[in-house]
Amino acid sequence: GLLGISDLLLRASVMSTYLSKDWGQDWGSLRRFETIVEAQPAGLDLGTTTHSGLWSPGSMRYQP
Repeated sequence: GLLGISDLLLRASVMSTYLSKDWGQDWGSLRRFETIVEAQPAGLDLGTTTHSGLWSPGSMRYQP
């Protein structure tokens, strides 16, 4: 699942959570993630295009 990928890239620490003003009732846990390896932020190329309603970006690649 999604957390399996994050476990490879991030180090998680788990903290208990409680309801407000009810310290006796455990409400679950909260995971805080820290990066394992420093990495450059991803760069984004933004733009706009106009296409007709019949346009298709092509077939979806589903094999490696």
